[in-house]
Amino acid sequence: MNRAIDWFARNGVAANLLMLVLLLGGGAAALTTVQEVFPEFSLDAVQIQVPYPGGSPEEVEQSIVRRIEDRIEGVEGIDRVLGTATENVGVVTAELKRGTDLSRARTDIKSEVDRITAFPEEAEEPIVTEVTNRQQALQIALYGDGSDRTLKELAQQVKNDLTQDPQISFIQIGGVRDYEISVEVSRTDLRKYGMTLGQVSGLVRQSSLDLPGGTIETEGEEITVRTEGQNYTQTDFEDIVLLTREDGTTLRLGEVAQIEDGFDENADLITRFNGTPAAVLN
Repeated sequence: MNRAIDWFARNGVAANLLMLVLLLGGGAAALTTVQEVFPEFSLDAVQIQVPYPGGSPEEVEQSIVRRIEDRIEGVEGIDRVLGTATENVGVVTAELKRGTDLSRARTDIKSEVDRITAFPEEAEEPIVTEVTNRQQALQIALYGDGSDRTLKELAQQVKNDLTQDPQISFIQIGGVRDYEISVEVSRTDLRKYGMTLGQVSGLVRQSSLDLPGGTIETEGEEITVRTEGQNYTQTDFEDIVLLTREDGTTLRLGEVAQIEDGFDENADLITRFNGTPAAVLN
């Protein structure tokens, strides 16, 4: 060490050149190093999600979740498999053993899931993703003495504007109730036209396949429908064609049902900011 110090002391030009190289290298490294204030990190898990429009939790478990679990149980690197069956969607999460290559595991799992040919015809394509943890960078509260609809529409508008920024990867709206379409069908009218509640609910599902958000109900019966899709507003639902007569005229849902366009009445959700109703963007 002393020899090196002595040599640099006697060779000032070499010492200055070495210092310059170190400074340039440090500057280049600082400019190229990826920095994240709120980084996303892997949780060493792969999630498989399969939408099944109209499927009950029992149907989703039998025809979606169990088939995926059986298919991927032999994939190398999986520690345990967790399955969840809810209305209209099945989700299976494969937790990986420590040290398992996440990218390779996802590829292997997707390959096995893609080989499943026994899914119901109504089931959509499986979505296979790596599970990541998003750190919240900012929370925005939109508040005022407006209705739920006004707050939600304003929050959606702000979300659409913010997501135009490529640096923002994800925005979630919270604090407001979900949209819901309530369809109450008259049994008398159904009998008059020779239809059943099941037939009506099937036609509604075919016309509005997106997210669950309401029910078709009559005395003693209730069937969940999906409300955010091709038919969304009250008028759209009223115009759903139930049957076409021989003379070419049609029977529409609005003729046999009372339809209300509103929000989920069963949601126990109250969000306030400074004492006034609010919607929150995370």
